[in-house]
Amino acid sequence: MNKKTVLTFLFAAALSVALAGCAQGGATAGASASSAADDTAASAQASSAAGEAPAASGMASLQIVNVDDAGKAQVMVNKSYAYADDCTVVNLLDAAVKAGDLSAYQLNEYGFIQSFTFTDGTTVENADDFSTYWAQYENGVYYAGQDTLITEAIVDNVAYQFGLETYVEGEEGVPTDWSALDAPTESDVMAGPDLAQAA
Repeated sequence: MNKKTVLTFLFAAALSVALAGCAQGGATAGASASSAADDTAASAQASSAAGEAPAASGMASLQIVNVDDAGKAQVMVNKSYAYADDCTVVNLLDAAVKAGDLSAYQLNEYGFIQSFTFTDGTTVENADDFSTYWAQYENGVYYAGQDTLITEAIVDNVAYQFGLETYVEGEEGVPTDWSALDAPTESDVMAGPDLAQAA
């Protein structure tokens, strides 16, 4: 056996030992991760069994302003809700329905508001030609983002606002005066991704 063959043999042996060690370490790490995941799942199941509510991630507000036939603004919803992880704006609307602050809502095919049904029984929807429509704001700024209500994640201390507004082509509309609203009152219902809109 020449020197080159011996070196090749020794290198191959060393590599085999190293790979075996990595495999053992990986198996140990995998077992630890699996154990940690099992512990987390068990903890979550125990919390659920004990009836514990999920921890709140923050607070967000829902404000809805309708306009009556005389053109006067009507504040229909002005509440703040604690919310859990992974919530979107639609979960905030679901919380309002569950709390009885809003009777129902309907989304259009694009994932934005088509109509609201309020606790007084009235339903107000977008006009077919959008001459009146539910405009969406966040902290008083007109929403121009790419997310729909289904996909937009809730952000702490943001007011999600919907105002019935009039649109006339070629004319500047009159935006809702959000600064005129009182501070929202806090609801005892938490928004969460597990909430479903009431039938």
